[in-house]
Amino acid sequence: MPLIEFELNADNSKVKRSIDDTVSYAEQAKARIRSEKGIEMRIEVAKLKNDLAAMNAEIRAAIKAGDIDRVLKLQVDKVGLQKELTVAQRAFTNFVNTGNTETSAL
Repeated sequence: MPLIEFELNADNSKVKRSIDDTVSYAEQAKARIRSEKGIEMRIEVAKLKNDLAAMNAEIRAAIKAGDIDRVLKLQVDKVGLQKELTVAQRAFTNFVNTGNTETSAL
């Protein structure tokens, strides 16, 4: 059986350009994360996560103690803290992706 040979030529310039764009985007995002503003925003998110963990521990302690009023108050405070954390996380993500610290209100 005879062998069939063929030559394939492809234009991969679009793929190379996409890879270059992706590398550039990643470098810009990394630079924004390492910037002073990025560090401040990461610290704020970490602080809020820590506060939320502490509040969850307080809620568990109040439940264990049987203090229903305190549990309800802490649950309300927890919801507010969760909203604040969500906004801070969205702002940080937006900053990393675009360099803009403002977020839309959803």
